[in-house]
Parts: sequence; structure tokens; C-alpha cells
Amino acid sequence: MALGFDQFALYRNKQKIQLSTPEEDASAEEAEERKSKTSSDDEYGIGVARSGKFGDVVLSCEGLHLRYGSLLALTNGTFNVRKGEVVCLVGDNGAGKSTLIKLISGVFKADGGKIVYDGKEVNFQGPYDARAVGIETVYQDLAICPNLGVAHNMVLGAEPTKSFFGIFKLRDDRKALEMTKKRLESLGIDIKDLNRTISRLSGGQRQSVAIARAMKDDVKLAILDEPTAALGVTQTRNVLRIVRQAAESGAAVILISHDIRTVLAIADRVVVLRLGAVVHDGPATEITHTKLLHLMAGLAEK
Repeated sequence: MALGFDQFALYRNKQKIQLSTPEEDASAEEAEERKSKTSSDDEYGIGVARSGKFGDVVLSCEGLHLRYGSLLALTNGTFNVRKGEVVCLVGDNGAGKSTLIKLISGVFKADGGKIVYDGKEVNFQGPYDARAVGIETVYQDLAICPNLGVAHNMVLGAEPTKSFFGIFKLRDDRKALEMTKKRLESLGIDIKDLNRTISRLSGGQRQSVAIARAMKDDVKLAILDEPTAALGVTQTRNVLRIVRQAAESGAAVILISHDIRTVLAIADRVVVLRLGAVVHDGPATEITHTKLLHLMAGLAEK
């Protein structure tokens, strides 16, 4: 409410106890946030690793832009992500976050700008090209098959096979179960029945399966679109723990989230988009909840 007024007054028991401007109140709020930031960063209990010591740049986007007919969906998609780093893309609906990751993952082709991956400029013709070089994406709709079991979803598209007489090849379900069990255990995901269909799992378990499928041993860049949307605190904690574990294993991670608490808990760096352009790119340790909201709303300087 204060964002729409020049001045506001706070009353308690019919007595005026404060008269200030939104700017003064925001400054006081940010000071208080910074004071308590250290203790609140790890509210999900995931262990925040922000040493600032990351590896080489895995992905660099420079001036990406895309138009849908007469609508300019992205005007300046410029940012990078390094090995072992979690970069959170933040912005209001329509800011260009999902468009940006779809350009990176090969779903769309940019009208301009360039993508440099692993030191080379790339021009993916589709998602398969991106996956072939180690880019895995978990979309908001998860893209998992509800009528198939956990193990089948985990190996879908890369099913292990066994041969008979050196001629016929069939899917090796036992091997698929072994591979799935090993992957889930390595990520701390506890699902007892790996033949249970996805449709019978909880929302948190489905999300965990989708993320675990993306976190292959050879993944270099993991992109997660709203991985904690509609999840409770415990489920969110589990998902963020997996994300942090992936980063600590050396993967670069791009995560989209509308939940500011989630962003401040997991991000090493925050990139804010507004109206299709990047308006802020900086360390998560140097931004507060209030400042982030102001950037998203266009009420703060770059």
C-alpha cells in the first residue's frame, strides 16, 4: 500500500506513532532485513554455500531478444552462469523468464543475440541438441508421463537394453530399477515403490522425480522452472537440497521462482527481469527482500 502514497501515518491505540515516506520506511526495513539476513537465509535448512568461488562460465547469454508476432517478449536477455553456481531468474508474470530459458534449452530460436555454451557459440535446433551437450531442463509442467512408473520415467529416452543371441534387444527393466534406485539414493530421495505410477505420487515426489531425471552424472547445466511452486515447506526444503547438491557436484544451475524467500535461500546470484529485459544482476548476499520487490515492480534503480 505504501508504494502508492507520498506519505503515510501509523496509528496505535488512537495515537500517531509514526509518520514517514515510503522511501524512509523502505530504508528502515532494508536495514532491519540486512541485520537478520544471515539467520533467515537458511530457513529451509539446506546449508547456504556462498563462497563466491565458482568455476568457469558454463553459459553466457548476450543480448537475446525474441518477438511473438507484434509482441516483443524479450528485449535484452544478458547474463551468465558459472560451474557450481545457482542463478535465480526473478520477475513478474510476462517479464520474459520462461522465454529466456526456452531459448537456452532449444525450444525457441532467438531473433537476435547469441548464446555461448562451454566456450562456443551455439545455435540449438531443438531441445534434443541442448540435452546432447549436457543441458537438462525441468519445465513447470514437469513433462513426465503420469501413466508410467517412476523407473520408466527416469530412463525414458535412454532405456537400458539386453540382447538375446546377439540379435534381439529388449528393454532391461531390472537394470532400469537398479539405475533409478541408485540415482534417487544419491540425491536423498525416498520412494519405496519404483514401479508406482507417477499419477499416484504426491506433488513433492513428482517434482523430485522430474528433477532427479534431469540431474544426470554428465549434466553441465540444469534449468528449473518454478520447481517449488505449490509445494509445502518440507517438500520445498527437499527440492532445494537437491538443487544445492547438484551445484556442489559442479553443475551450473538456473532456477526460476516467484517465491522471494526461496530465491534468497538458494541463490548465489539473482538476475531480475522486467518487461523482457535484465534490470539487475548481482550477488544474493547484496540484495534484500524489499529491494528485490522494488526491482521487480520497477520502483528501484538498476
